[in-house]
Amino acid sequence: MPDEMDAFIVVYSIDSRRSWKLATTAIEMIKSTPSLKNTPIVVAGNKADLERKRTVTRNEVRAASAQYGFENLEISVALDHDVDDLLVSLVAELKEAYSPTTFLEASTCVEDDFHAAIRRYSQRKKKSLPEDINRAQVCRDALTVDDEVKQVCFSKL
Repeated sequence: MPDEMDAFIVVYSIDSRRSWKLATTAIEMIKSTPSLKNTPIVVAGNKADLERKRTVTRNEVRAASAQYGFENLEISVALDHDVDDLLVSLVAELKEAYSPTTFLEASTCVEDDFHAAIRRYSQRKKKSLPEDINRAQVCRDALTVDDEVKQVCFSKL
């Protein structure tokens, strides 16, 4: 399994216990790989239109979701039902996983990470401010963020 994945979509059939077993095995493999354990996973139960033939219960999926920490939904590719929600869910998981807040929380607070965060903040602030704004205000704002970032980092130690 490649170690440089940004996210995973795991699809199983709600009318097949075998496919659910394979899906949970795949999720376990992902979560047990150190470099992938924080990678977002979206699990989709396909064939939602075959409710009467369901063999995988919603409670089973919810329990696995709570255990492994993945987003889950049911779709029907045959009816094109909620397939777009699958993609929206994947993008939301990626956005959450790679948001600056997540990186700060997961950071080991290495000095370079701290300074890089301040530089990114300053660059964003400069882009959002009009040209004639006093540069001292940007510096004061950066110091405020500096203190907040230090507080977050040191609270993690």
